[in-house]
Amino acid sequence: MMVGLSKDFCHKVLLMKNNQLTPEAKYLLIRVLFLYGNTTLMLSTKEVVKQFGISDAVFRKARSLLLDLGYLKDTKNDPEFVRTVGRPRIKIQLTQLLFDDLDGINVKSRCIYHDLRLESLLFWGVGNDFLRSINKKKIKSESQEVQSSGHTFTAATRILLAVLYLHADVCGSVRNLGLVEVSKLTGMSSDRLDSQLGIIEEMGYLLSRVSGITHKHIFGHAKGIFFLNVCGDNLAGIEAPSLWLALNTTAINHYNQYYLGFRVYKFIKDLKDKFYYSANDVSSLIKYVTTDDSQCDIDWGDRLPELLQNIRKMLEEKGLYFRDYKNYVIDPTNFYAGKFNVQLIEWVQLFAPYKLHEFFPDEVTTSLLKYLHSQIDYFASLLLEKSGRQITLETLYVDDSVLCEIELNVFPFKDKGHSSIDSNKKMALIFFIYCISYQHALIVKALLSCALPSKISFDKAKLAFLPIKLKNHFSGTSFLISIHLIGQKESVEKIWAVQFGGKDPKDASSLKPYCVRLFEEDCIAAFDNHGYDLNLLNQIGADFSSDADSKDSVISANFPS
Repeated sequence: MMVGLSKDFCHKVLLMKNNQLTPEAKYLLIRVLFLYGNTTLMLSTKEVVKQFGISDAVFRKARSLLLDLGYLKDTKNDPEFVRTVGRPRIKIQLTQLLFDDLDGINVKSRCIYHDLRLESLLFWGVGNDFLRSINKKKIKSESQEVQSSGHTFTAATRILLAVLYLHADVCGSVRNLGLVEVSKLTGMSSDRLDSQLGIIEEMGYLLSRVSGITHKHIFGHAKGIFFLNVCGDNLAGIEAPSLWLALNTTAINHYNQYYLGFRVYKFIKDLKDKFYYSANDVSSLIKYVTTDDSQCDIDWGDRLPELLQNIRKMLEEKGLYFRDYKNYVIDPTNFYAGKFNVQLIEWVQLFAPYKLHEFFPDEVTTSLLKYLHSQIDYFASLLLEKSGRQITLETLYVDDSVLCEIELNVFPFKDKGHSSIDSNKKMALIFFIYCISYQHALIVKALLSCALPSKISFDKAKLAFLPIKLKNHFSGTSFLISIHLIGQKESVEKIWAVQFGGKDPKDASSLKPYCVRLFEEDCIAAFDNHGYDLNLLNQIGADFSSDADSKDSVISANFPS
């Protein structure tokens, strides 16, 4: 009968930052706490392997370290420690020092959807460690070179995954957890951590990483981002429906020819180099659109806060596409998968008076632009989750909570050295990034309505946009979305790949963009275009086409006119 303590104690062990604690020692502490709590136990070597899931050699090394740290009681001179014939039974007893150290650790709120994953990794009952049962041993070839038929769930692998899941959101995104902190939490050196990250990536549990950055004016010292596979792993059992959606398009236009981070930087740079407006020019444009009777023949350069208020008011009332294009029907899908009129980004020019290019150096690094890209993806996902119904073409809905989130991420500085940054420019950049994120959310919302069945409800869905893994992929013509559906009762296939653009095979004369659901080889190819291996994404097997044996049945409806 187990008399273990609350799992909160085990979560606290995961959050310990004692540099001397190895992952094996942490894993042993967690197993003892979970199974036996603070009771004393006597175990044979066979029982150690069975109950803790580690070999005798690993156990003895971890136990020796815990004795040195004072977390286990030394039993050499204990009268109960009596030798018998053969190997003695090993006595294990936790000390008060361990519980004193754990008392000072606060378990922050975690995502309950990962509890089953933590169960599989750490909190399994004796004899129920299915992960150890699927381990594959290393074998030697005839050339005596060690080859592996698959990685194993070692204590280090389990602890690393558990730390990441403990900090992940429902879609598997781990933010605000840098490599240095992961190293401390897992007890691994930087080299060993890098090796273990490679292992869990090869196993299909870690999808991708976005490197952290250090920048002078925006983002500051920003930590990297991890993306875990929560749609196709084999750790969670039956859970709420989650799915992968890979979107590709054959159409390339002014908007999507670059990935989002570079495109935003290019927009801002163009404000300086191509269509620099004065504050008065912007004011005149606002008056033209809103027919406001206020004066605009004044020097707005000294009244930038008021100008920003007018810009926000106008966009809230008229939307990002405030011009009246009488002969042009704006369709959000056209930004991604159809013809695109460059004039539709006219709203960008409203921000010219704020000289946003000064936040960026003349030559920006790829890592900065990729981080900017991932942050806009994140802000767009927040908008879809919080305000999906309010996101429309006709108006710009401003969610103040998302606006605050952008401010905290873009300008996280607390030291006085950054207080000299002009507050007007800061607020303009924050609102500019909000508008970009809103535009991105609007396009994704339109694409989802075309690509996925109407039976899927997104009212409570959580989304994460995954970075393209191909190093030389600078196009914005494809992206991958992880979608977690909460409260979804309908059966949903978890792997989708949709191709946009081209000619509708049903009507060869039609030049309208269309979308087609891809299956099998085409689906695998679509994921390959993102740099993702479906065999790793979907550890427990993929069912691409449960209801369609004929490719005729997978053609989706045309775009709405």
